[in-house]
Amino acid sequence: PDLFLLECRLDSLPDVKLHFREFLAALRWVETADQMPAPAGDDGASIGPFQISREYHQDAWNPSGDPARARRLEREYERCDEVEYSERTVVRFMRRWCPWALRHGDYETLARVHNAGPGYRNAVIETGRYWWRVRRCAPNH
Repeated sequence: PDLFLLECRLDSLPDVKLHFREFLAALRWVETADQMPAPAGDDGASIGPFQISREYHQDAWNPSGDPARARRLEREYERCDEVEYSERTVVRFMRRWCPWALRHGDYETLARVHNAGPGYRNAVIETGRYWWRVRRCAPNH
């Protein structure tokens, strides 16, 4: 269920793999202008190239809400500053909240869910602006 496995499945569809990579690059550009190390955002509540919050991280890696796992994951949160780990976190979050969008390349839904979480439909205007910015940064969307 991580990015590596997703890419392996997409290897037979190189265009899809390329588009997903471009999509991730566009998210990074919108979130941090691709700066590394990425500055903290949301008044310090989000970190890394994808501006991942603690809640997003827990949601991606601990969908059952197991308290023991949550404590272990708290120590892993700082790894969201790493590109590969944060990409895997984004993919896990998407697999949890919009697997159909991930499967079918619905980048608009993926962007909106990344921006506002599973309740993105309650923030149509805000996520619409976010999607517009992502789409402008991605060459094929």
